[in-house]
Amino acid sequence: MIIQGDQVQLPEILLDLTQITSSKQPLYLVGGAVRDYLLGRSCKDYDIVCSQEARKAARNFADRMHGAFFTLDESRQTYRVLIGSESGQKTIIDFATMRGNSIEEDLAARDFTINAMAVDLNAPNRIIDPHKGGRDLQEKWLRPVSADSFTADPLRVIRAIRYAVNLDLKLEPETSGMIRSSVGELEHVSAERKRDELFKILDGKNIHTSLSLMQHFHVFEHFPLLMND
Repeated sequence: MIIQGDQVQLPEILLDLTQITSSKQPLYLVGGAVRDYLLGRSCKDYDIVCSQEARKAARNFADRMHGAFFTLDESRQTYRVLIGSESGQKTIIDFATMRGNSIEEDLAARDFTINAMAVDLNAPNRIIDPHKGGRDLQEKWLRPVSADSFTADPLRVIRAIRYAVNLDLKLEPETSGMIRSSVGELEHVSAERKRDELFKILDGKNIHTSLSLMQHFHVFEHFPLLMND
């Protein structure tokens, strides 16, 4: 599914990105930034998928913008560029090499439909939306991209609660069932990752609702060491 319409109004900092690669090596804005654009929300944290050579693209962009370059995970070819402004605001741009042979294959590996949308920076007049995340946003549903989304990364159990509460989205019975059947797999997620996700919840809105949902889905039972720190 491709949403055609007026050109996505990319921030100037992303327009500069198209100057560092050729059209034969497309760059895609993906995930939360596309979602927030559709919601009319501002964003200072961007995820870029590169068809190839993510390290080179990130390094070149950091040099061009006088930003700081970091390696997040060399094995997964993910990198970060941190750019400051005169006002003191910081913009984070993460670069990753495309999973699979197309942007559609990459999006199919993501967590929820609302985060599985992309914009080709060289063709910003369309939103690539193969899993109808735009529709789900409009209808206020939180749905996983695939049936094995939660088993692929059990931390998505906690993320589902965070997104549902922070974005005022509904969990349909099928999704709730997936969460219940996968919550036990949180035992295999590191305490650090669970801690970081909990901190994001505590930094969000309607914290009481989020914590109540975590208790409802028996999430707290699966990181007792974290709760004893």
